[in-house]
Amino acid sequence: MLVICCSGYDDRETRDMLVQIGLEDIVDFPSREQIAFLLVERARLLDELVEAHELYEKTAKGHLMKGLPQVLLNVIIIVLLKVY
Repeated sequence: MLVICCSGYDDRETRDMLVQIGLEDIVDFPSREQIAFLLVERARLLDELVEAHELYEKTAKGHLMKGLPQVLLNVIIIVLLKVY
């Protein structure tokens, strides 16, 4: 479980990080809306990974998926599931 502590929280740092990763569209949103956006985006990306894995399982049968080895795809899925 991710716990966010707001003591000593600096809005400038958050704004800078959002801009650096290309999310300047949500810089002026309230914090709770930024978090909601990021959670939705995370869920969307995880869904895409699962769909890619399922497509691989149905079509590739052990071959490389457009240059991405299955092992690498599995590692990405495992890491994302552990982090989130």
